[in-house]
Amino acid sequence: MDTLDLIVSKINSKLGGTKLFYFTNDPERSLGLEKIVSNYVIVHIDDNEYLDDFEKHNIKYFCLSKSINLGADFFRSSLKLIKSQEFTNYFNQEKAHTNYMQTFKISPAFELAVRNLGGKPVNTSAKLNRLYEDKISQFQIISKLPICLPKTKVSKLDELNYHVLSTDFGGEFVLQFARGHTGSGTVFIKNESEFNNIKDTFQRRTVKVSEYISGTPYTVNCCITRQGVVFGGLSKQITGIKKLTPLIGSTVGNDWSNQADFINGINVLENEISIIGEKMREDGYLGMFGLDIIVKEDGGFVFIEINARQPASIPMFTKMQLMQGQIPLALLHLAEFLEIDYKIDIEQYNQDNMRPFNFSQIFVRAQKDCEIKTELQSGIYRLQGDNAGFDPVIKQQVANVIFLDEQRDKALILQKSAYSIDALQDCAGMLLLTQVPGRIIKQNDEFARMQLNTSAFQKNGVLKPWIVEVLQTIYLEQT
Repeated sequence: MDTLDLIVSKINSKLGGTKLFYFTNDPERSLGLEKIVSNYVIVHIDDNEYLDDFEKHNIKYFCLSKSINLGADFFRSSLKLIKSQEFTNYFNQEKAHTNYMQTFKISPAFELAVRNLGGKPVNTSAKLNRLYEDKISQFQIISKLPICLPKTKVSKLDELNYHVLSTDFGGEFVLQFARGHTGSGTVFIKNESEFNNIKDTFQRRTVKVSEYISGTPYTVNCCITRQGVVFGGLSKQITGIKKLTPLIGSTVGNDWSNQADFINGINVLENEISIIGEKMREDGYLGMFGLDIIVKEDGGFVFIEINARQPASIPMFTKMQLMQGQIPLALLHLAEFLEIDYKIDIEQYNQDNMRPFNFSQIFVRAQKDCEIKTELQSGIYRLQGDNAGFDPVIKQQVANVIFLDEQRDKALILQKSAYSIDALQDCAGMLLLTQVPGRIIKQNDEFARMQLNTSAFQKNGVLKPWIVEVLQTIYLEQT
């Protein structure tokens, strides 16, 4: 069986004399393999507080916002990035004989842009992404599989009646449009008025209506390989925290330490993950995807949806896997598209990676459109008291500090610059990833992120109050 070092060596040998470009709005989405994969170039739109760390670690990047003034109304997309004249100029200087190109979420137009540049895509096809990302078509496919799903109906809105739905699904049900992200395509219907407002606005739209399942949301990261379906990183989703997001359906974090203990028969879950993955593989899907799950109070579970792309938690999970000496899912994804021959014990791999990891991440989303007005450097911070935020010699506030109370005796203080969770291996505290001053953040977009090498929850299952306090204070301080 191949080891981590051997697979990395094979990949870097294949990448010798080539370039691997990763296109993304936010550089965070590209992270994980940047320190171990050769000829890796991060191509992104937004300036970021940790670009100095990229330079310190010799990580190559191209940042569009450093080349032009984007303006407050600039629409961010990887397509716009890859087709920009500024990137074209950069690419003409940096391109190799063979150029691999990867993005967070593929689209037909981006796929065409890659071909026009003579690049080789490192994503599953846009056609398969659309088939399995679309909430309607994905349900029509997986509803035929022997897996646990909530009671569901697909229909046009103007053909639906609230009272019939309420009788069929209970007093509260979930309505989903075909496409949406971070909760924007999902509506929780609690009364007739809410339903009729949506029905009047989107009469001819087809929707998926499902029973509301009370329980705890989880997510699992997966990757389809030629050898089979691999998965891991089962994490508890942190969702709908009012002080951290304006939308009830929005995810604001993951906790990998709360995993299989809540599920009756983890082997049943693993078997059904494999069933879904094998169906996708049969259709030609290759590479990473994610599954959202609700674990019910009785320990049973249902699958909610497929995210037919790189899951958002992959950058941190990749670092976690590397810190444990494991082969990351992201590395297997890359090996598949580079057509690298390797061999792993899939059963053992999945067993190892479904166990709890003592890590978590939480982020705060913008409550409304806003601008970052003050600077806070990304890095490792510690929460300290006893006037630690003041230098007694010069009798001034220390740099990169945020006070959490009016008395200014509870301070969040920078310990060192960093951008990755592995920096916590030799430094206590929390990793904060922040935005640069002047950046316009749209409502519900990520504002700041915290990563921890411990659980985000107390023993009673409640999110630790100081985490919410820190993130909310950062949001208020920077706006």
